[in-house]
Amino acid sequence: MKIELPSGGWWEVKDKLSHGDHRWIAERAQEDALGLVGRIEKVGLDLERLRSMWGSGGSNGAGTTATSPAEEDALLEKATVSWSFPEPVTRESILAREEKDVAFVLNGLRAFYGLGVPVPERDLGKSLSVGGSSSPS
Repeated sequence: MKIELPSGGWWEVKDKLSHGDHRWIAERAQEDALGLVGRIEKVGLDLERLRSMWGSGGSNGAGTTATSPAEEDALLEKATVSWSFPEPVTRESILAREEKDVAFVLNGLRAFYGLGVPVPERDLGKSLSVGGSSSPS
């Protein structure tokens, strides 16, 4: 599926995610989360105290619609086939893309793969974890 971007150009994603793709995304997000926990503890912050301040939100297992930024990054990395930008598709180049485009693609992926409720267009680009609708070519 090719998504036409608000900034011009396009971003092509897989037509279907396999079981292995879903597993890779979950494992990659878990690795990222464990790395974050390690960095938090290394600087002397108490993870339990942070949890109590933030509440319990976020992803709570398979079949939920909530996703973490790490899950979104892994989804983008695994689902992206190609794009109209000169840089090759890598994790770093995906993270370097304009937030508005990334949010738009994420919202398209949510709708296309049935991963949750797409965000209204008026909320596009308000955070990395918010997107818009897509238009397949």
